[in-house]
Amino acid sequence: MTIQIVETEEQKNVPSGAGVASAPLIDADRERVLLLSLAVTGLLGLLLRARAEAVFGRPLWAAVFLVANGLFLLATAWCLRRGSVQKLDIASLSWWHYVVIGAAQGLAVVPGLSRFGLTLIVGLLCGLGWYQALKLSFLLSLPTVLAATALELYEAPPGLDAQVLLPLASAMIVAGVGAFAAIRLIRREALHAPRALANFGFYCVAAGLFYSLYVYWLG
Repeated sequence: MTIQIVETEEQKNVPSGAGVASAPLIDADRERVLLLSLAVTGLLGLLLRARAEAVFGRPLWAAVFLVANGLFLLATAWCLRRGSVQKLDIASLSWWHYVVIGAAQGLAVVPGLSRFGLTLIVGLLCGLGWYQALKLSFLLSLPTVLAATALELYEAPPGLDAQVLLPLASAMIVAGVGAFAAIRLIRREALHAPRALANFGFYCVAAGLFYSLYVYWLG
């Protein structure tokens, strides 16, 4: 299957001559590179999962990485505000962009790091516009979350009773409603990307610091 690419005004201003490695995937099958990105996510996630839970499983580490996640968001917002990143379409990315984005999503097995936040940050730094980075993040996160949920259910002990399943189902419903509301909000193309990233970054830093102090005083 081939994908027809319509060049936007943003793409017309992209400098040429960057080499074969950075050439847009004009004639390639986009599904193939999406699968490549998901494969990198799955492989890295499986390799790091057990070790990340063993080393960083303590609540204090989760707070530390939540602060780091916020600092990444603030740094990306600063880069966007300075105009130091391009604004490309998803179809203009090269295969190595998908590898990097998939690897970033795989790092989210570390407690405190946001899966969606990492893919969004790396997508923006790879040159995607705000709406295109959101679109790719959702596109990659859905199969990843479904696969992770299936793995957790497979590894769960047998014979789960209603005392466990009812809170789990309630949490999934609340998370779904919250995610739907968030999607409706951030899909607005008029949303100011640097301000939105900065607000989320300040929230992560504040929440991480508060949680670290809370864990510290609890001992």
